[in-house]
Amino acid sequence: MNKQLEKIIETFKKNQQAIANAINEDESNFDFSIEKTEKLIRSYEGFKVSVLNLKLLAITNGNPYSTMLLCLQSIFNKSKITICPNNKMNALNKLIVKLIAQNCSLLTKPEFKNRLPAQELADYVAKYPKMTIMVVDDIPEYISLVKLELPVRYCPIFSMDLFYDNSEFDESIATIDRYCDKHYINLNIYSNESQENILIRENKEVSSRAILVLSQNISKYDGIEQTLQNKIIYKNYNPFDQFEDDIIKQVASTKPY
Repeated sequence: MNKQLEKIIETFKKNQQAIANAINEDESNFDFSIEKTEKLIRSYEGFKVSVLNLKLLAITNGNPYSTMLLCLQSIFNKSKITICPNNKMNALNKLIVKLIAQNCSLLTKPEFKNRLPAQELADYVAKYPKMTIMVVDDIPEYISLVKLELPVRYCPIFSMDLFYDNSEFDESIATIDRYCDKHYINLNIYSNESQENILIRENKEVSSRAILVLSQNISKYDGIEQTLQNKIIYKNYNPFDQFEDDIIKQVASTKPY
């Protein structure tokens, strides 16, 4: 296995108490798993290294696994990334960046910044005009920065668009909503959508990587997988036993930016 990945895994294993302390500092009930962390890192074993030489700023919704994916992507694309959570799980995200950075060269060492106010962000952009700004899984934040005419790109990672066509699914949707909120998954809920409307929505810039369709007549959505081959699609079942694994596999085989 790639020696750098092995070192990163060992660094996380040696710092389990520090990780627990960071979660407590964040006053979060986020279920951060060392086993899942190791699996995520190992997913980059076969990653094709490239030289993009980008300077990146990622404004995230606080999901720690997004931070890990973004850091690993930047390392293996020979790029420099700054992780900037939207004041969510700052302690854990800062520690994750620090642990990964311990095993990187100076040129690809990821950095962490607390949430930047709009004017400071504008100043930061002016200082680094070639920098790419990504807003990860936070549509309102993306829209607000677009309105400020800042050069931003929307980047979905742990995100899902849920479509349903009957009120009988209300209880299930409420359960899914609570799960996504706890696990920092960006969930967008749409009702009574035809397949045509789903296809239109999923071609928009702020669409998600994954789609969940709940319907009393699921055959109405036959063929949607062929049309949306770049999406992870679930129909009429709870996908969360495999959702994060599916996302990690897709991201690690391509790139999130």
